Amino acid sequence: MYKCRVRAYGFITPDYDNYSDHYYEKIKKKVHFYANHDFRLEMQLWQKLNDEGIVKLYQGPSEDRETTG
Repeated sequence: MYKCRVRAYGFITPDYDNYSDHYYEKIKKKVHFYANHDFRLEMQLWQKLNDEGIVKLYQGPSEDRETTG
């Protein structure tokens, strides 16, 4: 199997409320949910892909996940 390294930005995370609506914004703006985009389902899919080893998500330092998870 061929492996490649890809960096993707701007996907929603469980702690989305700590961040601005868009990763590139310099001033924090509240995340808005829209009927035509299921952010919660997207978040679950990324987590499932990570859990199955298909992708590797950076989720912050491991000690952060242990205390908040």
